[in-house]
Amino acid sequence: MRSRVEGFRYELLDNNDNILGDLHGVEPGGNLAFSVYTAIKGTGAITIVGKNSLRDWGKHRIRISYVCGDLVEPLITAIPQIPILRAEPTTTTVELGLADKLLIPASDSFETTFGLQAGTNIIDAVRTILATSGVASSTLAITDSDVTLAASMVWDASDDEASKLRIINDLLDAAGYMSLWCDGLGRFRAEPYVEPLSRPVAWTFEDTPNRGSYLPDWQREQNTIRANKFIAVQRAEPDTPPLVATAIDQAAFDQLGWWFTVKEADIEAANQEILDLIAARRLDEITQTWEKFTISHPHIDGVTLNSAVSFANSRIGRSLRAVVQRQEWTLAAGGLIASTMRGI
Repeated sequence: MRSRVEGFRYELLDNNDNILGDLHGVEPGGNLAFSVYTAIKGTGAITIVGKNSLRDWGKHRIRISYVCGDLVEPLITAIPQIPILRAEPTTTTVELGLADKLLIPASDSFETTFGLQAGTNIIDAVRTILATSGVASSTLAITDSDVTLAASMVWDASDDEASKLRIINDLLDAAGYMSLWCDGLGRFRAEPYVEPLSRPVAWTFEDTPNRGSYLPDWQREQNTIRANKFIAVQRAEPDTPPLVATAIDQAAFDQLGWWFTVKEADIEAANQEILDLIAARRLDEITQTWEKFTISHPHIDGVTLNSAVSFANSRIGRSLRAVVQRQEWTLAAGGLIASTMRGI
């Protein structure tokens, strides 16, 4: 960890992410939240006092960065939402909601039923869909892949939930990728899914006297009965036998003593390898409430959403690997981060 001489930088950008300058008048105490459970991963709120509150916020974006010494770490490039302006005798104040740039494809839909044929390159299709929402190719940082659709996919125009972001994430899932996300610079990112146990450990959270890295007040949530087997059946073209994949959690079976199976059919998967990965991922997702820890800690370089960490606590007398699922920031010097991590 770094010293606690820290703060936050607020920059005003135009709608093409060009920096116009520092944004002054932001009150301490705003907040940011990042979650793997939501389609739009990053949200928040800030309050601005003075002349900078009087802007046409539809023409601007705001970049918030964590600053500590020489470290400047962009946290979010946000689109302002629903400004609430309050006029007082001597000044004005605006309260701004914030959402990361996933709001763009989440707010857009195709006018008619949209479909892709078997054999379509999945990642090329994702890039094309983003372009139809006005996303510039220069803001894409998506890992290339030659994986193609094993069967055609169709999203009906009558489906109110079939936003372009939903379609993109369906495609990324079929390719064995993580869902779409935006980094602090506002770039759209997607990478192949890596099982949590195969990710490098970004940090070890300990409560020992010489390495206390989180507050002594913390919370654990457990589910004592959890699924331990997942059967995935691929959606295939007519007259083509579907692929099948099975993932098991032997430790969960040993604890429970009987098989608790979840089965899902018509899963979009380009090949057997990806279907195996999806089965393991689905089993991981449906057991994600089994053991969660929420702790408060200062900023730690490299500990972000989906980071693998180690959590050790002397009170429960054990340590475990975990994945960061949610983080809540308080935008004030000395403010702590509340991180929720799922044990794996």
